[in-house]
Amino acid sequence: MQPITPETISSSIAELAQPMLEEQGLELFDVEFFNASGWILRISIDKPGGVSLDDCERVSVELGHLLDVEDLISRRYTLEVSSPGVNRKLRHSEDYRQYAGRLARVRTREVLLNTRLHIGYLERVEGDMLILRERDRGIDIEIPLELIEKAHLEFEWE
Repeated sequence: MQPITPETISSSIAELAQPMLEEQGLELFDVEFFNASGWILRISIDKPGGVSLDDCERVSVELGHLLDVEDLISRRYTLEVSSPGVNRKLRHSEDYRQYAGRLARVRTREVLLNTRLHIGYLERVEGDMLILRERDRGIDIEIPLELIEKAHLEFEWE
């Protein structure tokens, strides 16, 4: 039997939510279950053109009912349903391709060019490398995709 951890709960919630979201034309973007002065189940949903407040509210109600019936979480928690937002996570090479030209913050597992934090414009993906034009230094840096610890878009103020 698999031990119950925040990761296994997140995985179970994803399996439960996926069919319900697909019926509504929505994509499950992310599931997080974590303790921040109380347990939080954060569900991020997306769809072409973005999600509305009505989408989030509808999913919150429907998923809340499903979670009550399935009883997957044995502790008190707060359910949050939202869009990925303007600072959305970048998780796959497809994400880097889709948002080419946009400003991103990329943290690597190892130091590259004297730092682990790289802020720059997503240029392209070549094979297993992300090419990022660093904003401050104006240079292109090749970042192996497997070295990316965390990445997300950065909102750029005009």
